[in-house]
Amino acid sequence: MKILAISDVEDRALEKLASESPDKLKDLRAICSCGDLRPKYIEYITDSIRKDLYFVEGNHHTLERRKGSSLASFYDKDKHLEIGGINLHAHAVAYDEYIFAGFGGTMDYSGGPMQFSEDKMAKLVAKVQRKIKLISLMDLLQGKKIKRKTIVLSHAPPFGIHDKEDICHTGFKCFNDFIKKNKPVVWLHGHIHFQDQTRHQESIVENTKIINVFGSKIIEISGDGITSKNIYEI
Repeated sequence: MKILAISDVEDRALEKLASESPDKLKDLRAICSCGDLRPKYIEYITDSIRKDLYFVEGNHHTLERRKGSSLASFYDKDKHLEIGGINLHAHAVAYDEYIFAGFGGTMDYSGGPMQFSEDKMAKLVAKVQRKIKLISLMDLLQGKKIKRKTIVLSHAPPFGIHDKEDICHTGFKCFNDFIKKNKPVVWLHGHIHFQDQTRHQESIVENTKIINVFGSKIIEISGDGITSKNIYEI
């Protein structure tokens, strides 16, 4: 499973590769956005590479909802956006032998639309855990002998892992609980910036590889483990 993960800053090297040498990205299975990117940039990358898009929103650059959609109200309106793709915020979906799950936004620091208290995010985490159990139950009822691996997208990181001390950049403790209970194979997040876009910031917690996507990363999940590369490295 190879995916392109993007977040927070627009990667000119990725734009150039997508427009001039898209064949180098043809073996990607999906594009995963961890938030705070302009819709036009996401659309450009998605249209150039032509792979399925999964995303969460950050605390900036919130995305436009479709107007007048009755389905938007029925299906947790966040999943029906102008850019297309699937918004994973407080949601989980099956994808081949995997489950994609996600949590958008950050810790509440100014009352913005994608800001959450620890208690509010914990309720969303519980909601996603129920959806994952439902997917497993449906697999069982349909006779599918499959043990799906979970991939998580978030904007904010887990608490104490790549986060910072200020309230805006503090991670969520309930994410740590999710990792302990659900043991996702990889957790992709954004929100934490650094000057060198080619830098790697990765940790392993409870056998879950946690990767700060900042900019863009090519993530490959295989029987040999999980690797991440910058666009400059492919």
